[in-house]
Amino acid sequence: MVFTHYRSADELSSELFWQKKNFEKIKHISLKLAKEYGFKLLFHSFNSASLFRSNSFDEDFARVGIAVYGYLEMDDIFIKPNLKPVLSLWAKRVSKRVLKKGQRVGYGGVFEADKDMIVSTYDIGYADGFFRVDKKEYILPDGYKIAGRVSMDNMSVICDKEQICILDNAKDASGFFNTISYEILVKLSPFLKRVIV
Repeated sequence: MVFTHYRSADELSSELFWQKKNFEKIKHISLKLAKEYGFKLLFHSFNSASLFRSNSFDEDFARVGIAVYGYLEMDDIFIKPNLKPVLSLWAKRVSKRVLKKGQRVGYGGVFEADKDMIVSTYDIGYADGFFRVDKKEYILPDGYKIAGRVSMDNMSVICDKEQICILDNAKDASGFFNTISYEILVKLSPFLKRVIV
């Protein structure tokens, strides 16, 4: 097998095209050698981003990584696939209370209630792989706000629902946390309960 990995396929630059051109030269030389010595070769160079940026595919394999989970890092790809994120992260309420105006919640008391409100504690924290939200205001997918810092095993949210969605799109979350969807996904703890639907 002859293979490579396109290191810049998820960046809009000429780098991918130069890498492809170099690999085409290697394929040409390899095919000559394979014919001369009588063996069959398999070729592999495409990853998720390069696969969706190309108009043709003439290799034996593609390593479709992040696209399997419904994501591509690059918004300006040539071929727009209909990808859907394959997971969401949900939390269950463990307590509920009324926070009075002026009261604080969480480590450091960084959140102060500007009015009386219901605040619930949910069973997801940074030990579960969710990022430690500190002073920036993170809005959950259903519009609820995290109140204060995310703790190791829980978070407080201005909400009174029994169960809430913490994450339904790693790409959206990656923008807030200034990272990539890969990091959001791989940080999720292997100990989280999985439900396949």
